[in-house]
Amino acid sequence: MRHYFSAFITSVILFFTPLIPIMISVGLMTIIDTYFGVKASKKKGIPFSSRLLRKGWVSKNISYQSCLILTFIIDNLIINEFVSIHFSMPFLTTKLLAIMLILIEFSSINESSQVLYKKSFSQIIKEQIKNIFNIKSELDKLK
Repeated sequence: MRHYFSAFITSVILFFTPLIPIMISVGLMTIIDTYFGVKASKKKGIPFSSRLLRKGWVSKNISYQSCLILTFIIDNLIINEFVSIHFSMPFLTTKLLAIMLILIEFSSINESSQVLYKKSFSQIIKEQIKNIFNIKSELDKLK
């Protein structure tokens, strides 16, 4: 009996293995969004509590991850067969959902960034990338 249980658990883990990096990506974006949201609310002077923060973040994260899991199951068992005829990318529907969720979080980060730094998050990232390339070119000149 114990052998069957461990085989079942192993099968479930292997079934969901392709979904793990996608779930981590969406989870990290919700954490980053929460961080910027807390900083923006502090700057605006809006009070918040850890209970409210926990309640909002946990419910959002559970709903996002549940949607990803259900879409992955449907994608794996049904949709993937039809999509693979036209596209060579496996689990396309799940990846499109993940991209949509990440874009939702990115737009929220952008709003918080406007409050905090008076710049969009994408502008800040572009400036940092330019700084990195400037530092690299200066280091190359020193050689």
